Amino acid sequence: MYNENNTTVKKVSKKKAGIIGGIAVIAAIAVFAGRTECDSCGKKFFGSGTVDLLDENYVMCDDCAEDYYFGF
Repeated sequence: MYNENNTTVKKVSKKKAGIIGGIAVIAAIAVFAGRTECDSCGKKFFGSGTVDLLDENYVMCDDCAEDYYFGF
């Protein structure tokens, strides 16, 4: 026998699964896209980091920046 209600439930479930999967992919991209790599030690961290005053393209994590500027 053919049950129309049963096929409707399957279609809705697949649609919900697709939406949830899409949200999970977007969340994963957002998490990993915000990571920055320290030019001094190579550690990856979240945020913008600290830029060297003499070279704007050189980005450091907080630990390396503290050693660089205050580690005398």
